[in-house]
Amino acid sequence: MSTGVTVQGYLAPQFDAVARAFERNFSEFDELGASCCVYLNGEPVVDIWGGWADVAKTKPWQEHTLSGFYSVGKSFTALCALRAADQHGFDLDAPLTDIWPEYGQNGKQHTTLRHLLTHRAGMPAIRKPLPDDALFDWSLLVDTLAEQKPYWEPGTEHGYHTNTLGLLAGEFVRRISGLPIDQYFQQQVAQPLGAETYFGLDDEQLKRAAEISWPAQEQLAEPTPASAQETPVEQHQKSLSLWR
Repeated sequence: MSTGVTVQGYLAPQFDAVARAFERNFSEFDELGASCCVYLNGEPVVDIWGGWADVAKTKPWQEHTLSGFYSVGKSFTALCALRAADQHGFDLDAPLTDIWPEYGQNGKQHTTLRHLLTHRAGMPAIRKPLPDDALFDWSLLVDTLAEQKPYWEPGTEHGYHTNTLGLLAGEFVRRISGLPIDQYFQQQVAQPLGAETYFGLDDEQLKRAAEISWPAQEQLAEPTPASAQETPVEQHQKSLSLWR
């Protein structure tokens, strides 16, 4: 079935199967637009793109179209935290309160950077209901986390810090380096590597950014009455059981 999508870019001959799989995303799985880049032994062997960068299908996906990512950002933030700790001689097993005194409230005084970066800090979610626009208020979010009681004693359990690791590690970076995480990442990681990756985009960069196509509301699974009452820790433990 023809989709009208032209895949462009570079492909080493032995990786033709990657291009075929990429094309199937459009012909069989209703992909809107995408890119794929693979390096082998430091050399690019796949660098392809195709489709549309907007839901209305008016902007073709191009070689330098920017696309959003989700939990990959945790790895970048953790890299910044580790680099900042190394630069400033901060031990992974030292308490976070050495650099962030306010964090030591409600039983978190012994939380270490190692606990945080291994998702063992007991802070996988924000307990306190906050207004929608709090998402854009860094100080409010990190201050709320600093005041919060952990879901478990730090260091004793593991739970994926889905929406909080970037805030916690990012505030550590800000406290120890004096730079917000977006600036630190650019100066210490992205620019030295020549990587066009950002935390936050300016107006010109937004013009090159692909839109995110969200699923229709009817496609989203409704929570069951039982799951709606579960804490983030209980939900995480249930998801882990599926992989055992």
